[in-house]
Amino acid sequence: MFKNSFHNTINAEGAQLAMFNEIAKTQDEKILQFFKSNPKLELTPFAVQKMMQLNETPITSIRRALCNLTERGELKKTKQVTECYGVKNFCWSLK
Repeated sequence: MFKNSFHNTINAEGAQLAMFNEIAKTQDEKILQFFKSNPKLELTPFAVQKMMQLNETPITSIRRALCNLTERGELKKTKQVTECYGVKNFCWSLK
């Protein structure tokens, strides 16, 4: 299900690529499980980061996971809200 979670924009190869893909796959799985445990929530990437206490995880990685899960049909993009830095962010919820 999570075969190609890492977006290899840095041309990583071999063991390094495998490690990065495993990290991304684990992030995808954790975020999906969080939404399954909280099926009524609609959250922005920043809200996911805060609620899951992923302070060490870059917001871009959370966005990547949300997009991956959306492409796989697990999550859906919903409304937009104004959030951090006064910028609109989409929310996601369990599909």
